[in-house]
Amino acid sequence: MRTFAYCRVSTTEQTTQNQIIAIRQKGYDVSDSRVVSETVSGSVEAMKREQFKCLLITKWKRVIC
Repeated sequence: MRTFAYCRVSTTEQTTQNQIIAIRQKGYDVSDSRVVSETVSGSVEAMKREQFKCLLITKWKRVIC
């Protein structure tokens, strides 16, 4: 099974690294090429987040970002 991870932070002062570590510590085998990260406010709707949309489009196999 292909596993992807979506990690988001709100500011450029934050990092997604702790989220990636936590995902892997839970036993998910996510390669670096399948980690999708972005810096965007949590108030922005999911489908208005570029990397989130990319992740869904990849799942639908239409395009790979």
